[in-house]
Amino acid sequence: MPNSNWVNLGNYFTETVSQQIEDLWSDKKILEKAFRQDNLEKTKLKKLVRVGIPDAKRGDIYSKILRIEKMNEYEKNYQQALRRVHGANIPENPLPPTFGGKFYKKNNLLALSKEGISIIENILCIIQHDFPNLEYCPMIVPLLSLLCHHMRNEDELLGAIVSILKKSMHRDFLSSKNGSSSTPAIPDPQTSISPSHVREISKQKEKEQLEQKPTTAKWVYLPLHSKDVKLFSRAFGNLLNRYAPKLYSQVERLHSKHNEPVWNPWLTDLFIEVLPQPVLWRFLDCFILEGYKATYRFGVGLLIALKPEIMKLNTLAEFHKLFPLPKISLDGAFQFPCSIQEFYKQANSVTINAPDIRPLKEIHHSLVAISQSEGLADTQYRFQKGQPKLHATSKIINDDHWIVIWSWIPPKLRMSELELLFTTDEHGNHLMTLFERCRYRKPLLIIIETVDAEIFGAYVSTMLPDEQDFGVFVGNGETFLFTLAPFAKLYPWIGRDIHHEGHSPAPSSIGIISDTSDTDSISPTSATTPESKSTTSESVQKESEQGKPEKQKSMFLQLPNTVNGNTYTGTGNTEEAEVYIRDKASFFVMCTKKEMIIGGGGESQGIWIDERLTQGTTGPCTTFANDALTGNKNKKRFECLRVEIFGFI
Repeated sequence: MPNSNWVNLGNYFTETVSQQIEDLWSDKKILEKAFRQDNLEKTKLKKLVRVGIPDAKRGDIYSKILRIEKMNEYEKNYQQALRRVHGANIPENPLPPTFGGKFYKKNNLLALSKEGISIIENILCIIQHDFPNLEYCPMIVPLLSLLCHHMRNEDELLGAIVSILKKSMHRDFLSSKNGSSSTPAIPDPQTSISPSHVREISKQKEKEQLEQKPTTAKWVYLPLHSKDVKLFSRAFGNLLNRYAPKLYSQVERLHSKHNEPVWNPWLTDLFIEVLPQPVLWRFLDCFILEGYKATYRFGVGLLIALKPEIMKLNTLAEFHKLFPLPKISLDGAFQFPCSIQEFYKQANSVTINAPDIRPLKEIHHSLVAISQSEGLADTQYRFQKGQPKLHATSKIINDDHWIVIWSWIPPKLRMSELELLFTTDEHGNHLMTLFERCRYRKPLLIIIETVDAEIFGAYVSTMLPDEQDFGVFVGNGETFLFTLAPFAKLYPWIGRDIHHEGHSPAPSSIGIISDTSDTDSISPTSATTPESKSTTSESVQKESEQGKPEKQKSMFLQLPNTVNGNTYTGTGNTEEAEVYIRDKASFFVMCTKKEMIIGGGGESQGIWIDERLTQGTTGPCTTFANDALTGNKNKKRFECLRVEIFGFI
C-alpha cells in the first residue's frame, strides 16, 4: 500500500493483480536468486515486473532493485541531509529547484498530500546541494512525485532518487577513485565544520569525477543536461521511425510547424499527463528496473497502439484531443484512447538493445557538437526536418545516417527532395558516365561505401566541372567532406571554421568565396595524381605571386597554427590570413577524364578516386582540415563497393 502519510488514499488508484502473480512475487527463492545478480534486467525479474508488482510490495521491491541498503548513510539519511543543507534551522516552506520540470501540486493527476509535497520539496533542496553541477533535468520532479506514492519512509525516498541520479551520471557521487566509499563529515550545528565547507567538498568530488568520465556516456535512467534531453528526444524519434516509419512521418507532419516534437512532454513528464494512475504505476515498475528503455517502450507502444486513429488526423490540435488529461472516477474506472492490454502488448514488443541505441547516441552527440559549432538557435535545434524525401532509396546509408547528413546540409536546402542521379549498381563503373549523368546539376551529394564497410563522401555545392574546366579546382566554401561509418564527423571548409570563430570570410576578389555564396570560384592549378599530390599548393602559390590583386581589408585576426601538419607561422595579420586561405585552403573540386578530387592542398587529397570508380585514397588536406575519411589515419587507400550521387530538386 502507498504511504498513507504522503498520499490521499481517496485519490489513489491502482491495478489489482491476480493471485497467480501475487504468488510469484511471494516466492522468496526466485526473488533472492534474482537480487543476487548484478544485471537484474537479465533475470526472471524482468518478466515479473512487466506483469505488474503488487501494490503492497512496490516500496520494498524498488528499494531492492536500486540497492538502497548498500548505500552509505550520508547519501540516504534524510534528517542528516536536511541539517547538511539548512543547518540547525530547517525552514517549513523551502524554495525548491525544479530543474526545469513540472511540479504536480494542485491537480488530481496524482494523489500527493501536503506532507508528501513537503517531503519532495525538501529532497529537491538536498539534490541541489549535493549535486551542485546538476542544473537541468526536467524528469527529476515527476520521478520524485511518482516515487513518493510508494517509498516507505524519507530515507528510502532520498536513497532512491540519489541512486537513480548516480547511475544516470555513471559514477559514484561520493566514492574515492579506488572504489571505496568515503563519506565526508556530516555538519552538525555544534561542530566547527560548516555546511558550506561540505558543499565545497561535494563540488570538488563532482568535478573530479566529471573529468574522469563524461556524464553523457550512458543515460541509464535520465538525461541530465539540456543538450542530452534534446538528444534523448531525437533518439526516441529515430526509434519510432525504425518501428513505424509511416506513423513517424505522420506525427512529424502534424508538428512540423512547432518547435518541438509532440512526444517531448511525454518523456520529460514521465507520462503523468497521458497515462492514468494504474498504468503509471506499471510504467514506474518497469522504469525502476529498465531505466530509460521503459520510457521509450511505453512512448513508442502508445503511438503504435493508436496508429489507426493518428493516421486519420490533420492537425496537431486533433492529436492533443486524442490524449486528454487522465480522469478516474471514484470507483477506479477510467477512459483510455485504446485497449490497455493492446497498449501493454505493443509496449512489451518494443526491444531496445545496447547495439541499437549506441549508434543513435553517437549520431546525436555529433549533432549536439554541430549545433554548438554552428551557433544554431535553440529552437532550431529542438526540431527540424529529420531527413529528406527520397525519390529512390540508397543502398549505402540508412535513416540514422540521413538524419545526420540532413543536419549538415545548408538550412535553405533542407526542404528539398533528393533524386538518385548516379549509382554504380545501375550505371556502371566509369567516371565519364558519372559526369554525364550529373551534368548541370547542383548541389550534389556524393556517397562512397568501401569493401570494408566505411562510408564517407562530400557535399558539393556547385556543378562538377565540364571538360573545358578539367584540370582546375572549382567550387565554393559551402562544400564539405564527411564520414558516416565507422563514426559520424563533419569536415567543413577551413575558411568557414575561421568565420565561425568570429571572423569574416576573405573577399571574393582574391579568389575566396563566402560559405553562404552560390558563386563558383575557380582556382587555377594543374591536375594532380596521387603520385604528385604535393604540387597543388606550390603551383597555385607561384601563379598567385605573378600579379596578386590589390589586397582588401578583412576581419581575419588569426588562423590555426597547424592544419594536419601544414604549418602556418604568420602573425595572423590580414595579408597573411588571406594568402594562407587563398594559396593553401581553397581547393574544392577538380576533375579530369581519369580522376576526381574533392579537397586539395597539402600532401594529401580529401577524396581521390580513379576513372573506374573502384580505387581511391583519402587523407588530410588543408582545404577541409580533415582526417582520413575511412576513420583510420593509417588507412588512406580504399576500394569502392559502390558510389551513389544524389541531386537536389
